[in-house]
Amino acid sequence: MPRIHVGIVLGDSHTRSALVATEHVEMAPALPTGPWGRMRHEVGHSERLESAVEVVRARIVDLARSEWPSDLCFFTDCTTAGGFALYKLLRVIDGWPEQLHRPHGYFGRGRDRQALLTAILQAMGADELAFDPPGGDARKSELVKALENRDVGDDGRLAARTEDEAMLVALGLTLIAPRHSHLQPARYRNRDGSTALSRLASGDPYLRESR
Repeated sequence: MPRIHVGIVLGDSHTRSALVATEHVEMAPALPTGPWGRMRHEVGHSERLESAVEVVRARIVDLARSEWPSDLCFFTDCTTAGGFALYKLLRVIDGWPEQLHRPHGYFGRGRDRQALLTAILQAMGADELAFDPPGGDARKSELVKALENRDVGDDGRLAARTEDEAMLVALGLTLIAPRHSHLQPARYRNRDGSTALSRLASGDPYLRESR
């Protein structure tokens, strides 16, 4: 079943919000005894939304209730007051589909947000990141433009253009825990070869689970 992660970054009074959806496809392992094989990350959807919390919340709920695959998880940037408010509202909203996780929150700040950029660059460098049509070329051009400034400042900013930065962060949120799935077995493999019971324990330490 397709595993789709949706990254959400709430805008402010001057910028629009960003939403990116990436499907993670497990490839055949390089070695039969290896813990993991390669993955392909297909960016199939992106959009910009108004910055109002209620607008973004309504859009996320609409996607959650849509006919997208049931292995669908949302990741929300919680490093702004609005983003954290969105995360808290989505945790308690009525009518959330029972088969889905409540959205997960990302709390990395400052230089710790380098993990978002690193996830994108690693996927691109390994030729594992694809942009599906329709609009794939436009999404790729948007990403390349956002990647013009690759440095992460002490304030956690990833790019000079604010709206490009929001799209970049949203994409990074979909890539930092690509094997996370509530349909997988309970144990997850860490980078050092050990296993973890938490769904997100093997991913970025600034991700928080939410049921």
